[in-house]
Amino acid sequence: MTRVLFVGEFGTADPLVTELHRAGHSAIRTNTVDEATKAIEAGPAPEVLVVTPGVAGADVFCARLRGSHATENIPLVASIGALDDETLSAAFRLGIDDFVLSADAGGLRHRIDAVSGLPADRPPANAGRA
Repeated sequence: MTRVLFVGEFGTADPLVTELHRAGHSAIRTNTVDEATKAIEAGPAPEVLVVTPGVAGADVFCARLRGSHATENIPLVASIGALDDETLSAAFRLGIDDFVLSADAGGLRHRIDAVSGLPADRPPANAGRA
């Protein structure tokens, strides 16, 4: 199970969180970088962080994560609404490791598995359960 922390205004987060739970991950949502910082400080630290590039303070937050020995290696995945150059540039300026389209719940699960080192072909945690 991978601990995933969402940061930002995820109006479409419910399907993403549902997919991650179905796949056996733990997912926590925060609306602001302040809430995310408090969640990280309270521990345990997330193993993957999913951030919306447009969230207020995301640039400072991600720089702080990358600058801290305790959090510098947490993979950052950007949840973006469109694959245009401006959006991708903003995401990569944050120091993200990967990105996924906001509405692609299955793609997010695969990205989380990939950046957390889980095998890409593993079945969902509840496979075969009713």
